[in-house]
Amino acid sequence: MEGATSFASPRPLTNILQLLELIDTIQKLTIKAFQSDDLKVLINTILHDTKVVMDYDRAILFHKKDDKTDVWDASDQENGSSKSTATASVESLVNIIEDNSKPQILSAASFSDHGAIWQEQQTKRRSTVYWAPIIKEREEIGLWLEKFDDPQARKQFEAFGPLLKEFLLPAYAAAWEKISSSSIFFKAVHKINLKKGGLLLIVLSVILLLIPVHLRIVAPCEVVAQDPYVVTSPIDGIIKSIAVQPAQKVQIGQVLFSYDDKIPTAQYKAAVKNVEFLQTEVNRAYVLGVENSGEIDQLAALIQKLAKGQVELDFSKQQLNLTVIKAPVAGLVSVDNPESWRGKPMRTGEKVMTISNTERTKLKIWIPEKDNVTFSTDQILQVFLNPYPERTFKARLLYVSNESKFIEEKLAYFEAEAEWVDLTESPKLGLYGSVALYGERVSLFYYLVRKPLAIVRKWIGI
Repeated sequence: MEGATSFASPRPLTNILQLLELIDTIQKLTIKAFQSDDLKVLINTILHDTKVVMDYDRAILFHKKDDKTDVWDASDQENGSSKSTATASVESLVNIIEDNSKPQILSAASFSDHGAIWQEQQTKRRSTVYWAPIIKEREEIGLWLEKFDDPQARKQFEAFGPLLKEFLLPAYAAAWEKISSSSIFFKAVHKINLKKGGLLLIVLSVILLLIPVHLRIVAPCEVVAQDPYVVTSPIDGIIKSIAVQPAQKVQIGQVLFSYDDKIPTAQYKAAVKNVEFLQTEVNRAYVLGVENSGEIDQLAALIQKLAKGQVELDFSKQQLNLTVIKAPVAGLVSVDNPESWRGKPMRTGEKVMTISNTERTKLKIWIPEKDNVTFSTDQILQVFLNPYPERTFKARLLYVSNESKFIEEKLAYFEAEAEWVDLTESPKLGLYGSVALYGERVSLFYYLVRKPLAIVRKWIGI
C-alpha cells in the first residue's frame, strides 16, 4: 500500500510494555497526520495506517455536506483495491445512523429504521463495524471500519476503540482542518494582489480583535470537605493523648482523644466524700432532733448543704466522663500531628479536629488579587486536578469573598467556593489543581492586553 506506515498490527494489551509501545505508535501516527501536506496524503494515512490501532478488513471514508453523502475514498484490506467494496448499501446505512456524531460499534439499534437494512446486510455477510466520526461541524467526515466473519472483532473494537476516539480521531480532525484552512487561505491569496491582501489582513485583524469573548482567569484550587463536623474541647484541661491519626476513617463512638484525668478524678472523689459526710450529718440531726429541738433548727441548713453537695458531685462526675472524647459522627479525621497535642492545655470551645464526610466535597479557590474581576455565576467552571490530567471536572461558582488574605509569601488572594456539577463520585479530599473561571464578555483586544497594560501602568505609575 502506497504511503502506508510500517507498524505492527495491534495486539491485546497484556502488560505495560505493550501499552507503551502502542502509545508510541499512536504518537508517531499522530505526527505523520500533522505532517501531511495535502488531503490525499492524509486520507491515505486515515484509511491504511489506522489499522495499527484498530485491526480491520475494510475502511471507507464518507463525506457529508448539505444532506448529501459521498464515498470520499475506500480501501479493501482483503484485496488491496481502492473503492472495490464501497457499495451503495453501505452508503445507505451511513445515512440512517441514529447518532453519527459519536464513535460506536454499530448494531441494529444504531439505525433510525430499527436496523432493517442492517439486518438484511448481515444475512449476506456477518461483519462487525466501528463508526468513527472525524469532523462533526459544517461538513461531516466519518470513517467506516469493518471486520468480516471474526467472532473476536467486537472485543477488539471495544478494547482499542477508546484509543482511537481519544487520540487519533482528534488528531485526524485537527490535521484535516489545518490542510483545509491552508488550502482556502492560499487560494484566496493568489486571487488578490499584495496591496489588497495587506488591506484585507488589516481589516480581518481589526474584526478579530473586536470579537467578544469571556474574560478567562485560571486560579489554584483544592478539594475540601463540605460542612465538616468540628470537634471542640468540652472542658478546660490538658490533652493526654490523641487516639487517631490524620486522614484516618472513624466510626461513631470511636475514641478520638483524652484529657489528663488526675484533677477531675480527685475532684470527683472529694465530692463523693463531702456528700457522704453531709448525709451522715443530716441523719444525725434527724435522730438528735427528737430529743433536742436545737438540732431540728440546724436540719434545714444541713439539707440545703447536702443538696448543694449533690449538685457538685453530679458536675464533677460529668467533667470526669468528658475526659474521654468519642466520635459523634463517622468520617475522615483532619488533625495536626498527634504528638504535638500531648500536654497541651485547652480551653472550653477550642477546636481540636474536624471529621469530614468523604462523599460530600466542594472546591476551594484562591483568586489572585490582580485577577479578581466580576465573575459570571452562569458559566460552568472547568476544573483540572493534578492527579487526573486527562479529566476535566465541572463546577459552579457559589461565592467570592469580599476581603483578601495574604498567603504564599505575602501574595494577596480572594477565597471562593464552588460546588460540583454532574458528578457521580466526589474527588478525594486534599487534591490540588487549577480552575478556569469566566468573567464578563470583553473584546479579544482587551483580553490580550489586560495584563500587559496593568504591568506597564504599574511600572510607569499612571
